[in-house]
Amino acid sequence: QSLDDLLGRLEFLRTRLTEAQVVYEGARNCCETLRTQSCPNNNNLVRLATTASFVQFDPGHSGAEPFDFNSDFIDLDFRTRESQGVLLYFSSTDQSQYFGLELRNANTLVVRSRRANGGTGVLDVPAPNGGGFDDNAFHSVRVVILSTIFLVGVDSGGFIFGSFSSEGIYTITNAPLYIGGTPPGVVAQGLLRDGELARPALIGCFRNVIYNQDILNILEPSFIGGHVPCNCTLDPPAPTTPPPTTTPPTMPPTLTPCSNVTPAVRRDGVRLNGGLSSQTYLAYTRQENDVAPLNFQEGALLSITFSTYLRDAVLMYISNVDHSYVIALEIRNGYVSTVVHASDGTRLRVSLTSVFVADGLEHEANLVATPTGSGRGILFLVVDNMNNPSNSFQLFDLLGDRFAFNTRNLYIGGAPDPQALLLGVETTRPAFDGCILQFIQQGVALDLTSSSVSLNSGPCFSNSVNGLRLPGFGYALFTVPLNTDTLVISLTLSSSVRGAYLFHGGSATTGTVTAYITPMGMVNARVKTIGAQTGTVSVSPPDTTSTICNGDFIQVTVTVGSSFINLNVGGVMSSVSFDSGAGAFNPAGALIVGQPPAAVVARDSLPVIAGFRGCIRDITVNGQLQDPVTAARSDVGLGCGRP
Repeated sequence: QSLDDLLGRLEFLRTRLTEAQVVYEGARNCCETLRTQSCPNNNNLVRLATTASFVQFDPGHSGAEPFDFNSDFIDLDFRTRESQGVLLYFSSTDQSQYFGLELRNANTLVVRSRRANGGTGVLDVPAPNGGGFDDNAFHSVRVVILSTIFLVGVDSGGFIFGSFSSEGIYTITNAPLYIGGTPPGVVAQGLLRDGELARPALIGCFRNVIYNQDILNILEPSFIGGHVPCNCTLDPPAPTTPPPTTTPPTMPPTLTPCSNVTPAVRRDGVRLNGGLSSQTYLAYTRQENDVAPLNFQEGALLSITFSTYLRDAVLMYISNVDHSYVIALEIRNGYVSTVVHASDGTRLRVSLTSVFVADGLEHEANLVATPTGSGRGILFLVVDNMNNPSNSFQLFDLLGDRFAFNTRNLYIGGAPDPQALLLGVETTRPAFDGCILQFIQQGVALDLTSSSVSLNSGPCFSNSVNGLRLPGFGYALFTVPLNTDTLVISLTLSSSVRGAYLFHGGSATTGTVTAYITPMGMVNARVKTIGAQTGTVSVSPPDTTSTICNGDFIQVTVTVGSSFINLNVGGVMSSVSFDSGAGAFNPAGALIVGQPPAAVVARDSLPVIAGFRGCIRDITVNGQLQDPVTAARSDVGLGCGRP
């Protein structure tokens, strides 16, 4: 080796030794920069204290499946005051294959990857809302890796797409996964840029590391260095003023309304569109409602009637300014849960698991206090049937005046800052998506249409089904295999506009299939093979009384074989043949329902068409029904009927 090479390696080792000397100092001062917070070792949470820190998970750690990064999901939460550092890194021994995620320049996450066939992928992910990742607040990151694309989502925002330069897979076996940094002797070469010898670890806190649904215990990894177990929970932020209602994107001119739409049937209540924005709720003040303060010793009653397909959402939230008094109802895992914080420090959270409520049907959740005399009482949670003991749960005895507080502010469907609802690994709670039909407080029914603040709400309609509610933009991503000999994609839709995407699957390197409604109201389906050969088929709606554009439900089915494409619209069929050319039709990748992201439109040379507006339900791929609840959704609601 040359003298320059040896001097370079010695300088690198000297830097590592210098960083190692501060491990103890960093441990001693773990939370000195977080002076207002305590550091009990009671969370699945660790603080990396130096730029040489790392967490290592070996293959099969704690019973988790081995890491391969092919069609995988990775989740983690982090917080930092630093502007750069490694978040995760996975590579082969010789670093010829790798997948890395790091923070650069405070406000950008960078993905760099390379597969066995040399296919590379690079993606920059900006911080949400124009802010930075160095704000000392927890940020949630989800990475989804598919055969030809990868997606990165931050906090509650939608996914950003990246693509590999060529189709391929990782062939890495028995390799560890590094979180926060890499150990001595392992350089994250895939993340290096010109002139860089190494990338620093990210000084900060990590928690909630999940690989394909396996929770990796970050306090008991395979190896760890330069760390301190630390409770990094933030102090509750100061109350914030609700942001103004945002204006949705302007639709392209090809999205044209229909003139023969049958009006939908309205129903009582208000629809909250939590699928379109996390800032979704109705806000009331006591003066506006003329409702007396809650006093549970006198038999207070809170009742909310709702319908939803969402399995996690806020229903109702009442508290004082600092959240020391809280009465709340929410949905967790499809069941009603209540959260109670009393003035004497009592805190309680219970779920009633006898009634599943995320089924789109009408349900009623009640909090009832029954006085027992001498200033005491019993608090009950009741779902649906007030007369059925199996649908009630006794919370605890009430004593003194600990629940006689002024409920000046009431939020339905969400809240600006519902801190009391968070669990250890949560940063937010999802807003409600569905219909709020009635709310009763101490026998007084609130006027749901006259709240002081109403964010992302609208009218309710009858006949709601478990489908995707698309507002003219947004999409749902289904990670379902498409590469079969004969591909059959079917969906049922209801719309009142023309010129809109229905779905798109595959990629330019594997073949694509796309369906959309033309501005003339016809349905087009197009297939494009690996050899860039195309076949397009068009079908007009079957008759004037049941069309794509009048709001009625109609089924669209696309069938693609090795050399043909068939389109069935409401029983009217048409087929065309195509030459597969230099390559076959083998559309590996995800199925996007709605408007594909701009990066996908450009990558796959798709026509410029507006997003779908209306309802899409009964989505099947090769006969398998896809669940909208489990799809990755961006600006899409759950539960819909006529548009």
